[in-house]
Amino acid sequence: MEIGVCLVFDPLADRAIRQLWDRLESEGIRTPATHTHRHHVPHVSYAVLREFHVTAVRETVEALPAR
Repeated sequence: MEIGVCLVFDPLADRAIRQLWDRLESEGIRTPATHTHRHHVPHVSYAVLREFHVTAVRETVEALPAR
């Protein structure tokens, strides 16, 4: 099992990214909007871990600054 530490966007930014994806798609450029399962959520992955200890990941993320 893997775990990801990701930043997800607020509704306004999410909508803007999806609109950008739509514009790119209309020009024939593939985006996450139509890639694989078509349920991608705009995000930034800080880390994807294949091996981890949940407690260590939680403590590390909780220690990050609020912004």
